[in-house]
Amino acid sequence: MMSFRHLKYFIVISEEKSFVSAAKKLNTVQSSLSQQMKDLEDYIGVNLYERGRRVITLTAAGEVFLEQAKKTLDEAEKTYQVAKNLNTSNKATLKVGVLVGAEVKLPKEILESLSEEALFGNIEIISGTCPELIEKLNKGLVDLAFTRADINNADINSIKYIEEELLLLHPKNHFLSRYPYIPIKELNGVDFIIPSEVNAPQLNKKINEFFKKNNININMVLETENAFSTMSYVNMGLGCAILPDYISTILTESVVAKKFFNLTPSISLYINYRKFHQTEFLDKLVSYFKNERSI
Repeated sequence: MMSFRHLKYFIVISEEKSFVSAAKKLNTVQSSLSQQMKDLEDYIGVNLYERGRRVITLTAAGEVFLEQAKKTLDEAEKTYQVAKNLNTSNKATLKVGVLVGAEVKLPKEILESLSEEALFGNIEIISGTCPELIEKLNKGLVDLAFTRADINNADINSIKYIEEELLLLHPKNHFLSRYPYIPIKELNGVDFIIPSEVNAPQLNKKINEFFKKNNININMVLETENAFSTMSYVNMGLGCAILPDYISTILTESVVAKKFFNLTPSISLYINYRKFHQTEFLDKLVSYFKNERSI
């Protein structure tokens, strides 16, 4: 799983252009740093570094990911500062799971609710894919999870939180650049990068149903594990993609996000929480989202 630590290490290595220098700066050993970066590359599914060179050089995907990583850490730092201001030692701690990529947006919403409703408490943000977050919720490793899954079973309640519009992403120099809004028929035969069914089952299904409903036959070139790798591949010019509108917060200069012409595809985001392991803090937070934010 990717963490903010991985992003911080990646940024420092990229700036130092050396694993040795980066390890010294981060007060860790080189072998550990190398393993962390291998884990990061395995997770996002792309090579970030050119191998076999004495000076660290980023791949094209690495350059894109560096820009995204800086934006994500900047947003995380802002969220941390707000959380720090709310934090005291005698408050309850709530572990909140958010989807990879969406962590640049959702923590702001959570902290806003804490501030507006005076539901003061400590929060810990844990990011992951939808299946990973559901597993953590079932095991009690998170108290609440924002996912695409409408579960509502004997153990878990699900509340629809928001409906997110789906946007089309294309490289800046793509032929679709001529359109301010994307005509759906123009997508026939276009190369596409699709979120994998394993890591994003609901989003994968929604996108494929959208194409089928509109009689669109795309050329699928890749399936990706998360929003970061999807953005990297689009930036490299390998194809277009469809993602929820939170992606607008981490767009690079080489990728354009657009709405569709006369169509508004969307996907739901749910709040999931365990029925029999609630605290007063969790009850208040869920009540706030249910009464004030749900659609």
